[in-house]
Amino acid sequence: MTSHRCARRGSFLGMGFGGQITAIRPGEIQVVKAKSPAKGGFMPFMLGDPSGNIVFETRLFGQPAGRKMAFIGNAAEPEGQPKVMFLTQIIPPQPQKPIQ
Repeated sequence: MTSHRCARRGSFLGMGFGGQITAIRPGEIQVVKAKSPAKGGFMPFMLGDPSGNIVFETRLFGQPAGRKMAFIGNAAEPEGQPKVMFLTQIIPPQPQKPIQ
C-alpha cells in the first residue's frame, strides 16, 4: 500500500477499499463509495500506517443493496493492530413504479 504523508502531524491511516486508497486523519470521517459486483462479491479492505506498512487486512462481502460502516479505534498497544468493527446495513431496492 502506498500513501502520501499528510501535512498535519503526519499521523494518518491509509485505507484501501474498492480499488482506492484514502488518507484518514484521527477523528476524521470519510465516505468511500466502491462499485461492487452486481451479484455481490468479496472486496479487500486494508489499513496502512504512514510508512506504507499494512497493519490490518480483511475481505468484506460487498453488494449493490448494502453498505458497510467501519469504526476504527486506537490499538491497545503502541505496535498493535487498530481495533476495527464493521456494521452492515441492507438498503431495500427502490420500487420501479410509485405505489398508489
